[in-house]
Amino acid sequence: MSSSRRRPWPVGLADPSRSRVFVVGVSQYTELEKLPTVAKGAQDLAALLRNKDLWGVPEKNCTVLLNPTNPTDVLNSLSECAQEAKDTLVVYFAGHGLLLDDDDLHLAFASANYEDAHRSLRYADLRGLVMRCKARKKVVIIDCCFSGKATELGMGPLPVPRELPDIEGSYLLTSSSATERSMAPRNKDYPAFTGELIRALSEGLEDGSELITTEALYQALYERLPKGGFPLPQQLSRNNGPHVSLVRNRKHDPGPSETSPGITNWRRAALALPVAFVSLPLLWVGVEYAPWPPTDSPSPSATASGDTDGVTVAHELPHCSGTPDLQVTVAVSADLATPLTEAAKRYGQRSSGGKCVQVVVEEQNSGTMMRALTQSSAGNDGSLPNVWSPAGSAWLSLVRRTANANTLALLPSQNPRPIVTSPLVIAMPKPMADQLGWSKKSSIGWHDLTEWARNAPTFWSSKGKKQWGTFTLGKTNPEYSTSGLNATLAAYAAVTGTQTGNARDLTVGDITLRKNTDFVHAIEESVAHYGDTTLTFMQNFRRADDATTPANPDAALRYVSAATVEEQAVVAYNLGYPCGAEHATPDCTKRRTRPHTPLVAFYPNDGTLSSDHPYIEFNNMSTSQRAVADGFGAHLRSQAEQNEFAKLGFRTYDGRTTSYLTRANGALPEAPIISMHLPEGDVLHQLLTTWPTLRRQANVLTLIDTSTSMKNPAVGTAGRTKMNLLKSAGPQLFGRDGFTDNDQVGLWQFGAVIDQNVPGGPLKESVDGVPRRTALTTTLGTYLPQGDTPLYECIRQAVTALRARYDPKAINAVIVLTDGQNYPDKKGEETALLRTLAATPQIRVFPIAYGNPALRSGSTGLKALQRIAAATGGHVYDATDATTIPAVLTSVVSNF
Repeated sequence: MSSSRRRPWPVGLADPSRSRVFVVGVSQYTELEKLPTVAKGAQDLAALLRNKDLWGVPEKNCTVLLNPTNPTDVLNSLSECAQEAKDTLVVYFAGHGLLLDDDDLHLAFASANYEDAHRSLRYADLRGLVMRCKARKKVVIIDCCFSGKATELGMGPLPVPRELPDIEGSYLLTSSSATERSMAPRNKDYPAFTGELIRALSEGLEDGSELITTEALYQALYERLPKGGFPLPQQLSRNNGPHVSLVRNRKHDPGPSETSPGITNWRRAALALPVAFVSLPLLWVGVEYAPWPPTDSPSPSATASGDTDGVTVAHELPHCSGTPDLQVTVAVSADLATPLTEAAKRYGQRSSGGKCVQVVVEEQNSGTMMRALTQSSAGNDGSLPNVWSPAGSAWLSLVRRTANANTLALLPSQNPRPIVTSPLVIAMPKPMADQLGWSKKSSIGWHDLTEWARNAPTFWSSKGKKQWGTFTLGKTNPEYSTSGLNATLAAYAAVTGTQTGNARDLTVGDITLRKNTDFVHAIEESVAHYGDTTLTFMQNFRRADDATTPANPDAALRYVSAATVEEQAVVAYNLGYPCGAEHATPDCTKRRTRPHTPLVAFYPNDGTLSSDHPYIEFNNMSTSQRAVADGFGAHLRSQAEQNEFAKLGFRTYDGRTTSYLTRANGALPEAPIISMHLPEGDVLHQLLTTWPTLRRQANVLTLIDTSTSMKNPAVGTAGRTKMNLLKSAGPQLFGRDGFTDNDQVGLWQFGAVIDQNVPGGPLKESVDGVPRRTALTTTLGTYLPQGDTPLYECIRQAVTALRARYDPKAINAVIVLTDGQNYPDKKGEETALLRTLAATPQIRVFPIAYGNPALRSGSTGLKALQRIAAATGGHVYDATDATTIPAVLTSVVSNF
């Protein structure tokens, strides 16, 4: 009879009889999203630690709590375990993690919500109890959103118990950073972090060591989790914490002297818990344990994934250097222009078909590009980009509806994939939003906006906030901007009732039905002014916020009460991006401190749409260009680039939230989004045709600088003077693509004299027997440069004149175009002007800095124009490159 030696107890492995394991798993929530995989993960992890082949903690020493509701009961139970633990205490929690108003990490139990902190357990309380435990080794493992917040408290400096002066160490392991959400894949048995934890403990580690230490476990998770697109784990230790041994390593080869013949490899495998792992998608997304992948998400193709076995994917084309042979030109909306430019730099030049190809990103307004496509003959002459990414797919539908056959031949036959997404929200300064219940997760919608707009003058006074003035709305122009188009569509869908089903049910008849147009028009009546992009509103919010002082704490509330913008813009604004995006505009390039008064997002309870930033590849590329365009699109959807977009507040390309979408950043990631789908192109076309009759009317005076400097040649125009260049842009200023026949428009000049050439009045009327539009354009054509630049005096007179005929139902504003500074500049003149501008009723001023790069420097020039605009809630436009004046004028007129 052969004998065999018992397997020796490994040096360093804790004595299971003197150790305790405390496991908490919360999967069944009454007010938060349920996490069904958490319970199985908690139970199977506890079973692993009880497995005698790994560690063998007796069942009586292992406490497993599933779905507890009372934090006090949990702490009492943990206290008992901690008192009994002499060698090692292991504490594990999985469930929702919350950051509440105290900014502490709270471990959420079954009845938890965002308002009642007593329904959750502060990690600080758990930490205090664990650190006072007399066990020589303490290991805490947390799998929840924002779990890395726990590392900020550390594993000390609570005093070491006197009766245990030689304490070995303590160790904390978390599933994510302090700002990231952990993941619970739908198609897996366990949450992502816990799944890899169980896999490592049950299968063993390749290093062949006899025991798995906390540090070795961390390294394994650190390498594995990013490959699945999941957050990096975090660790923190004290004293000998990294060297605490948890279990035996099943991949250790002990040799014949240590092993009993009865324990064979197949038996070891049978003892291991069955853990099924398949290849994970490349892109990580974040919600509080976001289900992964989405059931309606397309499977990544070989060209879009980075995880193909031995297949060269498109975005892994070889790099090349030197002067490129070809370019792939990508036209993109303003909010993604700078991020995509940086992504193109990271992508670099790529070699395809023997050609070195470079990706070049160009900013282009979505509506402007749509018009260029519909008016183009669409030849392959290089006049059009190779790839177009408007902020929303609606623009592609409009092109398909109105373009000619040549242009249609350039369009892809299938709907393109998004780059990123962001839902449309109603953003408000937080004090105003809290007054309407935002902090309690109350919701508002388009019906609310209509009602408030109809009672705008008394709305805030009825809430006890008379000092906030009239309720006003900021909204972009749907002819140019996706947020404006989506907001108008959502209003129509809300009034017709299609928002709860398929918004494709909207018909052309719905757009013109009187009941519906009255509803939408009521919202438009509260608009303070429109804009060509959301950057305009966010920049103005920040300029108002910058005026905040102890004596003027409500400065940020005096611009507009609300704005319809993307969620992304709200988050980026609160993160310190003054224009709600990273952008090349001078005031937008640098991230700043957070605003004094943050903005917060309401998610319309009667439906909303999302900006999906489609990546549209045109059929005007060579084979080499096509391969690089495909590769760049795949690169943009890679984990690394999606992480970069997340830092600016975007959701992922398949609509999942990220760790930056938090209440602290003005978002409510848990808020339900009632999603609408885009209607057909005919409906979109009818909406843009009808909208000019719905929007708020304008009452505008246009001031033109006719000083001597306007006769100077404009740089890059073959000697054309700035004045002549401006005259040729007259149609952009007074044409039918801007002002409607019901708008009131006047024209003044300032130079040798201040002359009220064309008094303000409706465009549908005549001036001295001449149609007003003709009179405006003809008068502009007669201007001759001469004299000084009495800029401040002309603005003062114009604002005073406009106040005298103020129209409470219109956008009352002054457009002023100047190529110079105020001259002669009288002492105190600017201060006096700003005092005039601050009076009521408010007249917004929209300055255009034109044709003089010197305007950009110093405290005068562009800076002075910015101060003037900020004092009125207007916006400055930079046309210091005189050749951009047609496009800038289009942007300016989009405010009316």
